Amino acid sequence: MFGIAGCSDVGARKTVNQDAWCALSAETSVGDVAMAVVCDGVGGLTSGELASSTVVHEFDRWFRRDLAPLALASVTREGEISLSDVADAWGHLLDDLNRRIGEYGRRRGALMGTTFSGLLVCQGRFVVGHVGDSRVYRIASGRIERLTNDQTLAASAVARGIVSAEDAPLMPHGSALIQSVGTQVGLRPEFTYGEARAGDLFVACSDGFYRRLGDEGLRDAYARVNITSEDDLLAVTERLIEQGVADGERDNLTAVCLSVTEARPVAPPGAREGGAG
Repeated sequence: MFGIAGCSDVGARKTVNQDAWCALSAETSVGDVAMAVVCDGVGGLTSGELASSTVVHEFDRWFRRDLAPLALASVTREGEISLSDVADAWGHLLDDLNRRIGEYGRRRGALMGTTFSGLLVCQGRFVVGHVGDSRVYRIASGRIERLTNDQTLAASAVARGIVSAEDAPLMPHGSALIQSVGTQVGLRPEFTYGEARAGDLFVACSDGFYRRLGDEGLRDAYARVNITSEDDLLAVTERLIEQGVADGERDNLTAVCLSVTEARPVAPPGAREGGAG
């Protein structure tokens, strides 16, 4: 079973919120499934809010329409949904969205793009799909783990040893994205897999949300929250967003929490009936 909470704010300076998000859970024939998605329209480009909302809308539709058939078609002998099949489906969907958003923008003489960070949790496992610099974290037992790598010029320079992590924030144009949905000739989403245990809290968020907090600030804020209470999760998230706005965060701020409140064993094929809803 899962707890879900999320919210978004335009921030202290902007007049348009280019962030978009969704979070859903459902019962399937092989167990409970939950998904969280955060998209951040690329700053400086035209209609970033349209790009981000389009991607979120299509993933919301995928979850409601396509997840249950995929779960039935890809289930293994052990009753597990193939998360690699989920990643393949997400990759195809992101490729299609990248093409459609790009073509729409070109017809109007505009460049449109968005980040994408998505998480699917089921049967004690997770898959994360990622494009850009929004992030997905896992917080458990007082520890925080970042499950995504920022796809920015600065992060790439750090990974190649060109600059240090301490100097990266000072790098000119370091926050420029290497990838975003809608701007690429060929999109290469990154996928990460792992185990999801009872007590795990996943947080998907835009850069406006995590920038001032940092990893440790995020950990401290959520470390003591009651993850079985959606009201508590929402209250902490709202407080962090209010704090960011009060501190003058220029960007939009969005965060979605997905907690694993109970880890149920995998049901063998045919043990349960029903579909995503």
